[in-house]
Amino acid sequence: MTDTRSGDSPLIPVTARSLRLILVLMIAMIVFTAVEIGAPELLGRQPGYVDFHIFHLVGELFWRGDLAVAYDARALMPIQWERAGTEIFMPWTYPPIFNLVSAGLALMPLWLAYLVFASLGLGLWLWVIRRLAGPQFAPVLMMVLPSLIVTLRYGQNGLYSTTLVGLFCLLCLRGSAWRGVPLGLMAYKPHLGVGLVLVALLRLDWRAIAVAAAVTVALIGAATLAFGPDIWAAFLASARESGEFLRLGFYPLFRMTSVYALIRAFDMAPGLAMGIHLTLALLALAVVVHASLAKWAPHRVLALAVLSCVAVSPYNYDYDLCILSVALALAAPDLARLGSAAERGLLFAASWLACGYGLGKVLAFGPVADDVPSLGAIGVIAVCAITWRILRRAERGEQVPALHPQTA
Repeated sequence: MTDTRSGDSPLIPVTARSLRLILVLMIAMIVFTAVEIGAPELLGRQPGYVDFHIFHLVGELFWRGDLAVAYDARALMPIQWERAGTEIFMPWTYPPIFNLVSAGLALMPLWLAYLVFASLGLGLWLWVIRRLAGPQFAPVLMMVLPSLIVTLRYGQNGLYSTTLVGLFCLLCLRGSAWRGVPLGLMAYKPHLGVGLVLVALLRLDWRAIAVAAAVTVALIGAATLAFGPDIWAAFLASARESGEFLRLGFYPLFRMTSVYALIRAFDMAPGLAMGIHLTLALLALAVVVHASLAKWAPHRVLALAVLSCVAVSPYNYDYDLCILSVALALAAPDLARLGSAAERGLLFAASWLACGYGLGKVLAFGPVADDVPSLGAIGVIAVCAITWRILRRAERGEQVPALHPQTA
């Protein structure tokens, strides 16, 4: 692939001083959260329980020889409730290959493991998005800022997923033979790589597919050796159980950003909601197929492929939307050059709705908000639609639409 991007006009105005302040505040938030996890009494706070706790707990279970407990919700939840001091719902559904990460994290004290995990994730994200976005880095950061805050505050892995997705796109644009490696590493969250695999297949990129398959097989082999073959049966049972949990509405739908969550929040039947979700997911993938077969510029095809990744899974959460930064970085020159002021304003608002709706509801209503509808998907749909519209305009060689078009 050859990168054909151009254009340095800012997508949205962001001063260098504002960017520095945001980066400093994110680093401060990491340090604050590490202290809150390790020594909450220093802050005059009660011990909390965030997503990172379960990453560390699963690693502890491995070193205790009880890893299978992680995949049994009925056995895992009492342990979590004891740690958290309250009843929480946080089942473990990651493939066994992610347990390799959890096992490593558990070798460190909880606070230090979080500090390393969050700091490294932020550093990797900054590195790859800076290279993809170039002079548009600050606007891209601002557009996904709520998702970055959620990811760092909860100690989630959205920055790592984004790094792998971004690295695949960067290596594709550079024509690197290593592009299949990050694609294979995405096996720990395969739904976020579906659009990228589709692009590789459409381009008959057998080298990338072969390398990705080899990396995935190696990870599966390593997990099997480390945890035993029975762990896969436990994982599959947990995956089936999580599907039932989703159908029953046990997950916090207001933090989900999928079409399924949006529809279920308004009491539509699970089967119908899933049918609509899958239909729109297939539509998103069909757009990628069309763009690829029509020989769109590589960076535009990749941007659409990344956008399709957030449409595939009904489980998509706000922290997963960090990968929007990859799509926006790839599309930013076209968005800045050919997007009208109204379109760019709507794109910013839609991105904040998608990335920040769950965070806003937590700040307004607390962590428990079962009666709050899930509206993040509206923002995701709008981001996808506006970006596609402008990228199509770029492919057709059209200009920025006039604010008040003249009539004959």
